[in-house]
Amino acid sequence: DYEEEDEHNIDNFVVASVFVFLNQVQGGEIVFGHCGIKVAPAIGLAIVNFPAVKNEVNGKVIKRDDRTMHGTCESLEEKWILRMTGWARPLEVAGQNVPSGIYAYDD
Repeated sequence: DYEEEDEHNIDNFVVASVFVFLNQVQGGEIVFGHCGIKVAPAIGLAIVNFPAVKNEVNGKVIKRDDRTMHGTCESLEEKWILRMTGWARPLEVAGQNVPSGIYAYDD
């Protein structure tokens, strides 16, 4: 079993995510349930994910691609992951806009 994460909201979308496993553990797989893909942790293994697509009607609006929704299985040990995320629009941090791009944060 795994718990699915929804990293999308109405105001902004994640357009790219990169996960890098920093250690190897038992369990702790990342699961893309809609695609039937399960990826086991291995040191240095990277997963690149594009969870949003252009709207085919106008080519401008970005919408969520539900096929890329994912979750994680419970690990038997502490798991370390580096996760970088690219957003569709600038984020507001402490009242100021941060340019759109790849942002790292603690998960």
